[in-house]
Amino acid sequence: MNDNFQKLNNFFQTDLHIKELISSLFPNPADRLNKSALFKYVDRLEDSLDKIEISFNRIINTYFSSDLKKYIEVVFDYYHQEINSCGYDYDKLENTFKKIFVSMSPELIDITNNEIKGYYMLSGVEKPLAKATSISEILHIFHSYVLNNENILQSCNLLKQKAETRLYGYPSQIAENIFNSLDDYFSDSPKIIVSLNETHILMMLRDFGHATTLDINIENDEAWIEYFIPKVCNYLMVNELPGVRKVDKSSNWTKGTLRVKVSELGKYLNNFIKMIPTDDEMFIKGGIVYEERTSR
Repeated sequence: MNDNFQKLNNFFQTDLHIKELISSLFPNPADRLNKSALFKYVDRLEDSLDKIEISFNRIINTYFSSDLKKYIEVVFDYYHQEINSCGYDYDKLENTFKKIFVSMSPELIDITNNEIKGYYMLSGVEKPLAKATSISEILHIFHSYVLNNENILQSCNLLKQKAETRLYGYPSQIAENIFNSLDDYFSDSPKIIVSLNETHILMMLRDFGHATTLDINIENDEAWIEYFIPKVCNYLMVNELPGVRKVDKSSNWTKGTLRVKVSELGKYLNNFIKMIPTDDEMFIKGGIVYEERTSR
């Protein structure tokens, strides 16, 4: 395994650690009138802020300019002030927790996803970060940048290659089965598979929805797949995808979720890829170019 693969693996471990930490911090209504419990809860919030700030700085050291550290410092100072201003009032602490740890603005998600043009984030993370107000939003921006960055994914150690289909990272049977199941459909279009471990696999599909990404997590005999399509080349075809969030003519991006038996995963993904519209489908009914021409 090379250093870049280890960095990528560390990122996703940190990402998961922060999400688990946030999940453990939801306030307990039974503590509303328990001053001793509220004292401890405030201490946990403060301690968790420090841990998450350290984690964010590690991510910045790996993938971003050190200039972002000042942004993180200012934001987390504000978070500490917000918690301190609550005293030990349960309702204030509950509202502040939701605001600074878990809130996710639809506007922020849209800004972030519109910045992803396939192989990278167009203007970096600065524009969406300027709109971020919570830890979950900052983490979403970092996650989107890394997952949708072709250079980061392809910097890992190469395991196998056939035409433009490449398997990187950790040698796992499930990832190898996916690799072997992909046929030569659009063989000139790069299909990147990154196996992080036995239960976590990433994929990027160049020329499909511009550069569709799939985040695959294995739980026992099932695979949960979250996919992101940064460019809706043909909204009618996209709406036929299983598990998709429906779109219309004006949609720029979309996402979806799938649940598949691991034993069927390779064959399923091979067929699913063929359903994702490419730039060629922009010129037929439902495509971006076709709809612009017919609406004049």
